[in-house]
Amino acid sequence: MLEAHNVRSRGPLDDIHVDLHVLVDADTRLADAHHIGHLVEQRLRARFPGLTDVVVHVEPGLDSERATLRKGGGLQAQS
Repeated sequence: MLEAHNVRSRGPLDDIHVDLHVLVDADTRLADAHHIGHLVEQRLRARFPGLTDVVVHVEPGLDSERATLRKGGGLQAQS
């Protein structure tokens, strides 16, 4: 994984919803990228027991997808 950005969370401690974008090397096979997305989800669920919904958007690590904007203390990709 090259970076994570556009991380958003909401909900109370026992019903946390998270979505985020992760960039992987652009040459990564689709099956491997999919696996990385599952690993990210598993690690988040292990770290934060109150997570009830996790959405991981896996994207190619192209310059156009990289986060370049700081907003609210986090990184955000340009829209």
